[in-house]
Amino acid sequence: SDITVSACPRAHRFAITCLALSSAEDFCYTGSKDCTIVRWDTETGKRVSSFPGKRLKPGEEADFDGHTAEVLALALTSDGRYLASGGRDRLIRIWDCRSNKLIDSFQGHRDIVSSLAFRKGS
Repeated sequence: SDITVSACPRAHRFAITCLALSSAEDFCYTGSKDCTIVRWDTETGKRVSSFPGKRLKPGEEADFDGHTAEVLALALTSDGRYLASGGRDRLIRIWDCRSNKLIDSFQGHRDIVSSLAFRKGS
């Protein structure tokens, strides 16, 4: 079926920087300059859930699991169970899409994470 873009409710405070569509095309995720990730139902166009994120002030420590800088890359596994996110905070985060919980974070990148992909069938 064709997917059409219509008036989208405002869920991000800043511009959307990336999008990942499920293989079944029933939901998608958007990442934003506001450091958040939002899950959308593609049939209704409604926001289903979101992963927190916010920019930190110098010296401030994160009290949440999300990104602390712009989200620039998203990737979904073929079965839609896991979401990988990356961005200006130089972290890759792996999320469980069923529970909306952070599973793991990978650090050590020298610069921003600008692209992510899962192998087909994963």
